Amino acid sequence: QPEKLVALHDAMEQRHGAVPAIRRAAGALLFDALLIMLLGLTVLIFRPHVYESMRSLTVIAAVTALVIGGGALVAHLHPLRPELIPVGIAAIVISALFDQRIAMIVAVLLAGLLGGQAAFRGTHALYVNIIGGAVAAFSVRAVRTRQQAYYWIVAIAAAYCAGVVAVGLTLDLPTVTILGSSGYGALNAVISVLVALLVLPVAERYTGVETDLTLLEWS
Repeated sequence: QPEKLVALHDAMEQRHGAVPAIRRAAGALLFDALLIMLLGLTVLIFRPHVYESMRSLTVIAAVTALVIGGGALVAHLHPLRPELIPVGIAAIVISALFDQRIAMIVAVLLAGLLGGQAAFRGTHALYVNIIGGAVAAFSVRAVRTRQQAYYWIVAIAAAYCAGVVAVGLTLDLPTVTILGSSGYGALNAVISVLVALLVLPVAERYTGVETDLTLLEWS
């Protein structure tokens, strides 16, 4: 008889626990779907001709997936390092291929998408990645020399460091913690720029879009 009572208790707990789990899953799906739809709407409004090219859409989807995949890897780090989410990759590639405005919006939406995931809730992921991603988008201007990639790294690293310091001072975090997070933000800047430079030539050939880097090579 006691075993039956224990089994009944466990079954009732599982049944009552299933409803909140379903609600949370539905909420997470809706959260992600709304931001992804905003991303598609942004491209449709500011770059409608992109929808005429399946290759351009594929590149935008691919770099977006690359950032999300990078965020998934970061989510498994212990301790968690949200300043390593590589939003800058998508910002740089989209800014170089299309324009800075759409790249900045994509970066902000990606920061919101990843910052809202369960693993990053309660962290500074949203704030620092909005700043880092936006600066990454704005830093890619007319390319005159290849050395400008170093300026991209410095600008993005400075943005992450500024965001981390702002959060750290607001939360009264130890100086060592702030310096460590700033270092990871700088590392993110280096990785994002290097990966973006590797992705760009492939994206250019695939889409047929000629960026300033290609024109520089021809000159």
